[in-house]
Amino acid sequence: MEKEGLSIFIQTPEENAKGSGAGKWLELPTGAGKLADLLRGLGADSGWEPPYVISSVKLPFEGVEDAMLLSASLDELNMLGNYLNSLEDFEISNLQAILQTGVLAESRGAGDFINLLYEDNMNAFNIIDASDAAALGEYWAREVPEAIPECMTPEEYGRQCVAEEKGVFTEWGYVYQRMALSREYDGAVPIEYRIAEDALANLRSMASVPVYPHTREYAQQNGEWEAHHRSRKANEACAQAIDKAINDSHYDTFHYDLKTAARTVIEQFGIERVNWLLAGCIHNSHNDGRYSRSNQAWAEGFQIPGDRHGGFFINAHPCVIDGFVDKVREANNHLQAAEMSTEQNYNMIDGRINNLPPEPEQRPSATARLEAAKREVKPPAPGGAPKDKALERN
Repeated sequence: MEKEGLSIFIQTPEENAKGSGAGKWLELPTGAGKLADLLRGLGADSGWEPPYVISSVKLPFEGVEDAMLLSASLDELNMLGNYLNSLEDFEISNLQAILQTGVLAESRGAGDFINLLYEDNMNAFNIIDASDAAALGEYWAREVPEAIPECMTPEEYGRQCVAEEKGVFTEWGYVYQRMALSREYDGAVPIEYRIAEDALANLRSMASVPVYPHTREYAQQNGEWEAHHRSRKANEACAQAIDKAINDSHYDTFHYDLKTAARTVIEQFGIERVNWLLAGCIHNSHNDGRYSRSNQAWAEGFQIPGDRHGGFFINAHPCVIDGFVDKVREANNHLQAAEMSTEQNYNMIDGRINNLPPEPEQRPSATARLEAAKREVKPPAPGGAPKDKALERN
């Protein structure tokens, strides 16, 4: 059976501010890719810094305050999760016993918990198989009989040990700290546990992933598998974001603020991918009458490959998606109008107001054209005089 470890509950800043219970549990340790996928599933906005809030933690044992872990960075928690996951069963039992001593009661951060997990610090505690003072005294009577004064019973000696050692009885035995802890962890998270920065870069990169217009088979045959794979992942993330944006825009029975929903997704993924995804969704609906004829005709204008691996599936109801498409098409018109009013290059009306004007045509000077015309004059034919050739003057 897989052992239970450290888990964190992640929310978007918006949901956390509302006091909402919306979010997802993530078991640690994990990787940057899995974290990025979870954040996309939540509809995290990469414009926030950071675009997530860790609002709760779960540990399979007591003795660690939630507040101490919630003050830690995600990278530090990932490191802690890895250390806990590497413990053997007997080490977990020892840790549970050690935590009952209150060793972390005055700790200010997860760093103290990480420091405790180093072998030398775990060995700074003694754990004796005894459930009360009498059993503790009997233990020492067997192990070191000369240590017990003749005037004391084993139980009395056991109580004296507890008082002097400030030990505690736990379900795992009697525990006391026999030496001071050393400072092993200096607060620097090793690179192998750092996931937050890479996950955010992954999250932000989705908006710049080019739309791949071919099938998976074509990609495999032409060495373009990576481009296809990244585009499909971006499609899937965009589909999830559309579902979330639509759901978040629902403010009354059968009423949605789809204009805001469309703007949210377009800002996150770009108009090109949103168009592509919606057109693919309509293509895959096989002439579903719940999509308007206008939107079906619009979708036909996209050369969507017949690829079930394209990531075009959206969970929302087709009637709601149809309304969402309307708002995206309106945004298309607004973007194109804005671009045409400011674009420097009318040959590149592509949804991005970032194209430089075309290079001005370098018209040759009149002297250069005259010289070129002279070179075009054919040499005289054998035995004959050259014919006059009028030179055009400009």
